[in-house]
Amino acid sequence: MKRLFGIILITALALSVASCDFLDTLLSVNIFDSPLKLTASDASDMSVSELSDLADSPDFFDAVAGDQALEDAVFDQVDDVLNDAGATVAEKQQAAILWTEVLIYTTPAGE
Repeated sequence: MKRLFGIILITALALSVASCDFLDTLLSVNIFDSPLKLTASDASDMSVSELSDLADSPDFFDAVAGDQALEDAVFDQVDDVLNDAGATVAEKQQAAILWTEVLIYTTPAGE
């Protein structure tokens, strides 16, 4: 029995060291992680600050990359801030950063 346990342990260790994708996927499951559910109408109702907070999650860019309407809604919010004469410099900088991040991380350049 000790020998069988040792073989199983060595095999599991060898597979993880050998960068086995299956074992990596199996061991990196997070049961508390829920994917971001964001729609274009939700993004239209959010401020650039709220969208920037959501952009801290990689799920945000996956959602935006998979939905052209959502990407357009995010860019519309950014354009509104950049074209607003009453927006502060900090708000415009935050909008420009969000715009750049969306452009980078929704294309193959960000992978």
